[in-house]
Amino acid sequence: MMIQRSMFALGTVMVSDKSRAPYLTLHFDRYVHAAALLLLEIRGLTHRILGREVCRDPEGWLRRLDELEQRFARVRDGGSPAELVAVDARGEVRAELRVARDAELRVDPAQIICESYKDKAGSQRFFSRENPLQLIGGTDFFNKKTKLFDHVVGFTKFSEYLIVAQYVPERRSLDLQVSLDGRTFAEGQFPPNMRPDQHAYTVLESSTDSVFLHVTMSEAPNPFWGNILKSNWNGTYYGLSIDNVNRDERGYVDFEKMIGLDGIALINVVANPHEAPVSRMKELQTRITHNDGGSWKPLVPPKFDSHGNRYECSSTNCALHVHGYTERFDPRATFSSPSVVGLLMAVGNVGEKLAPYDESDTFLSCDAGFTWEEVHKDAHLWEFGDSGSIMVMTNDEEPTDHVMFSTDEGLNWREYKFSDDKMRVRSIVTVPSDTSRRFILLGFYPRSPTSVAVHLDFSALTHQQCVLDTQDPGHDDFELWSPSEERNERCLFGRQTLYHRRVRDRNCVVGKQAKAETTICLNIFHSEFNHVRNADGKCVPVPGTQPLPDDDSCRGDDEYWYERTAYRKIPHSSCEDGVRLDRGKAHVCPGIKGHGFFFWLFVLVLPFGITALIGYWYYRRSGLARGTIRLPGDNRAPYSSNAGPLDTLASVPWFLIGVAGIAIEAVTSWFERVGVNFQSRRGYRNVPVDEDAQVLRFEEDE
Repeated sequence: MMIQRSMFALGTVMVSDKSRAPYLTLHFDRYVHAAALLLLEIRGLTHRILGREVCRDPEGWLRRLDELEQRFARVRDGGSPAELVAVDARGEVRAELRVARDAELRVDPAQIICESYKDKAGSQRFFSRENPLQLIGGTDFFNKKTKLFDHVVGFTKFSEYLIVAQYVPERRSLDLQVSLDGRTFAEGQFPPNMRPDQHAYTVLESSTDSVFLHVTMSEAPNPFWGNILKSNWNGTYYGLSIDNVNRDERGYVDFEKMIGLDGIALINVVANPHEAPVSRMKELQTRITHNDGGSWKPLVPPKFDSHGNRYECSSTNCALHVHGYTERFDPRATFSSPSVVGLLMAVGNVGEKLAPYDESDTFLSCDAGFTWEEVHKDAHLWEFGDSGSIMVMTNDEEPTDHVMFSTDEGLNWREYKFSDDKMRVRSIVTVPSDTSRRFILLGFYPRSPTSVAVHLDFSALTHQQCVLDTQDPGHDDFELWSPSEERNERCLFGRQTLYHRRVRDRNCVVGKQAKAETTICLNIFHSEFNHVRNADGKCVPVPGTQPLPDDDSCRGDDEYWYERTAYRKIPHSSCEDGVRLDRGKAHVCPGIKGHGFFFWLFVLVLPFGITALIGYWYYRRSGLARGTIRLPGDNRAPYSSNAGPLDTLASVPWFLIGVAGIAIEAVTSWFERVGVNFQSRRGYRNVPVDEDAQVLRFEEDE
């Protein structure tokens, strides 16, 4: 269990009139988690914690550890998320902690990681920079504490990566520390002029076996933008993915990955980086990647608008540009949905650059961003329901009294009036999985400060259940779709995934849908550290830089390690065969697999040979080899059946020695036979050397 501070959480406390027990609703980046909270009443915290979780009193947090262990048992065993809130006697929230139990992060389930000020005396709201914030790791549920870093700015977790921003006072700079297990950390290595100690940085969503990092290259008083870097598999080496990516003054970046499909992301780049510092105006253009940041390209614009008219822009620079994360009032209003694969909705325009929000229209893509169509004029809020079988949107430019909904993924829209008075809708919410046909509009009336919630239920539109029949796919309600249908290459990360999606014009309830996938090998490579792609698309060294030293370490059952090249394989790729551009000259791994035949002959035969010689010596000395004769009256009878237990135990070594002797004789006889056969194959044979030998031989036969 790792307790992590909620860097991206917005908390709202609601007190129940019946029980007076506080409950917390947390907004995490894309989803809303209204969890049944585990409430821990902590008394004696004299200083209110504002905006940051600090180990003010670690022992106090763990006084009721026995109770917590019992209540957390299901969380620890199942790995599901849970929320923990500390409240005082008046029900006031004192601290907010998030239990981050992630299968990808190989952290000790009994480890707790938290931030703690070095000097805990006084009120933390008045702590100065001279009082460093330390990162503490405690195993055995914080019974064994270890200081991981003396001075940190913060930490976060994405997938299998634990990322820490360490402040180094000697250099007055920041170091990026990455860990895969919460115990050992490695410093990130960056290209020249892109180190985080020189610039601010934002850790982006990292869920494809690589860390995505936005490093600010232009900041106040100039407009903000920066470069997106992508790491190798363990988050230590970073290379440039794309430059001049837009961000705002809060550090948020116009970067969003598509939910449910790996390797697809949208960004907005600053198209005028040289003029923007002078004009203070950024011209934004949208880019999309379908290979996890390996290459970026503009969005293909539709030919006609929602009224059937051609767009005025017809030059080669015309593209579709959409408004990104930095301009959203509701950060949960993402382009895509976890329940409907391949669908994207966005507000934007067709032109050479992104137009203001109130001059934009609403667009839809049904194939993961390869093609787009305009579904309505003006900017709208939207939400997906029932895995895309119902879509709802409402005007986002002015107050309205109606919504529009579609049951065929935007082909046709119908209007539903929900109120006689117009309200300004700020967001449309549904269950986090987007599998319900019920929605809630949140907003306010223009002349009233009171917030309003309107419930919409579209369940009565149809009760027919969608049918999925994999044995007879031509007569069901689903189609088999792949995000690579519009690509020249059929594979992404070395595999092609096929999904069952509802046919666009089928009016039925989807519920939970299944997916099928097939893997086909195709290698995909990025430029290695200190390398960039040239105009021909080849990876070449950055002028004035040195390539990384070769990594001669071997992992697992590797038989060889390879010298570095200008390329590196995408970590999330499933490919194993084919041309490996990331592999140079091969070298045998040191260790077991590097030993030859004579080494193993020496290691395996020598111990048995020594044992056999010792056994043979005892065998000769004991008289077994001479066939000892016992006279009548001899009471020694070492092999008598009437021997006692001690005699039986004592006979065991002699038995083993005898077996060894027999084995020696058998081996000797085998060598003699081999020698005879070998000699006979050379044309030689044994003949008697005298007549006596011949006579004795015949007598032996008789």
